[in-house]
Amino acid sequence: MWKGRLATVSQMEPDTTLAFKKIIDNVSYVEIPDSGGFSSVFVLGSVDDPLIIDTYRADFAGRLIATLEAAGVRPGRVRAILITHGHEDHYGGAEALATWSKAPIWSHVYTAAQIEDQWGYFAAPNMWLSNCKPGDAENHAASAGKPVRVDRILREGETIEHAGLRLEVLHTPGHDRGELTLHEAARRLVFTGDLVQGGMDASKNWLGLFTDPAAQRRSLQRVMNLKPDWNFKGHRRARSGPEVYSDLACAVARLDRIDNALLDALRQKSPLTVADLTLAVFKSVLGTDVACASPYGVVSVTTFLLDLGRRGLIRRNTSWDWEIAGRGMDAC
Repeated sequence: MWKGRLATVSQMEPDTTLAFKKIIDNVSYVEIPDSGGFSSVFVLGSVDDPLIIDTYRADFAGRLIATLEAAGVRPGRVRAILITHGHEDHYGGAEALATWSKAPIWSHVYTAAQIEDQWGYFAAPNMWLSNCKPGDAENHAASAGKPVRVDRILREGETIEHAGLRLEVLHTPGHDRGELTLHEAARRLVFTGDLVQGGMDASKNWLGLFTDPAAQRRSLQRVMNLKPDWNFKGHRRARSGPEVYSDLACAVARLDRIDNALLDALRQKSPLTVADLTLAVFKSVLGTDVACASPYGVVSVTTFLLDLGRRGLIRRNTSWDWEIAGRGMDAC
């Protein structure tokens, strides 16, 4: 585990390194085994002049750095460390990687607040992991690592030129408020972080994590309209060709299925609690009977309920449970 000082590659066991793979010219990645699949830390450009996208968790930082060193990446050569959004499996290793590489960290302003004030995010209502049981804080700290200053705030419409690529910064919220997508128009590439929730390779026990379903729908459609040839995702394999559109379309369909599952449950019985509705969604969308509502599931389902409420389809009663609204019945 990362202890604040990096052991050199020669001091580390050979099996501590991870796979470093090239996908296309100027796009490689470190493949990190994760929940039956893998997570990706992307390296744009050559190992002599790389731009790194995301850092995975702090408890993998030593292995990530060892892998980058073994591939030829050297401190002082890294252009920047770009974080797509503020979840610890994307920024957790940022402090360690920045300390080792001497590279600046770039992110959206909302993500910067999460990286620089991790405990503020840990205590926030939209925190997707449990934050109310003994040990939760310690687990979060091990994954999120040390707070670190973000050196550059990336904004919608900015461009980053690197290794012959011209990356346009797009703000694509929905999964997380500060989610960024990078678009390379000439080669029709997109780097979407965790925007694709519920795509073609979605896990059968993962509903998807959402902070704003309406924004998520707009962001997915925006990326579809770019007609990319490649989509490089934070988790699971990159998609190319017709699969890119199919993957995005599956993610949009997941939004529809969750909407319909909630409306069906409330038509059958109203009112229902958020916990009851979360169980109903898991059963309808994933075919999974779960004993209790997971924290991330409650966060995601709540955002859908709020969106359906804003559309006038459902409402909260005086007990703060949810029920079908009178005009919602006619609309459906």
